[in-house]
Amino acid sequence: MNFNIHQSKRYDKKMFFSNNTLLSIIVILYVISLSNFLLIIEIAKKNLSKQRSLGFDWLEIGSRAPKFYLQGIQREIFQLDDYSQKGLLIVFIRPHCRTCDSIVPKLEKLTAFLRERSICILIVCMTDLANAKEFVKIFELSLNLAVATKSNNKIFNDYKVGATPFFCLINKKQRVEDVGYFWPEERENSWTINSIDSMEKIVSKQNHLVV
Repeated sequence: MNFNIHQSKRYDKKMFFSNNTLLSIIVILYVISLSNFLLIIEIAKKNLSKQRSLGFDWLEIGSRAPKFYLQGIQREIFQLDDYSQKGLLIVFIRPHCRTCDSIVPKLEKLTAFLRERSICILIVCMTDLANAKEFVKIFELSLNLAVATKSNNKIFNDYKVGATPFFCLINKKQRVEDVGYFWPEERENSWTINSIDSMEKIVSKQNHLVV
């Protein structure tokens, strides 16, 4: 009988230590998970702070794209409602921008890829009409090109264009699908792309957000 009691006490002691060990492991895992979560939040805050410090205060993904009213070099009119039930890639550029100059020929090549997916492309040139015409002539541009300046059109503020070349991809529901900058080389920033191949990948995963 005493032997059974002794064995029972040993068993209870083992269970006590076993439960304590399990509880300790759970607490440690919880602390690690919480630390990782707080670290992720801190990194996100730093990235957001860095983004804003660089002037990257962008449209929210999934938000409704701001309406615009633009004139082309032939005095034609471009507005968001013209692209209902179609996707639209807007690329903001300006003359005398080396990166803009480097991507324009690539945008021409991207046109067929976009057309197959019912996505139009519109270039918004941040300049006056005379310079825009010269730009089109130099690059023999066949893409739709609208002309605007920050002083005569609010599209740059509405789309939060901080620098060029900048893009905004709008889906068929007129929602913002993606935004970012083109750079001529690799950057650490996750909010930039550096090639038309990257743009094709972005377009390919377009999910047409529901209104």
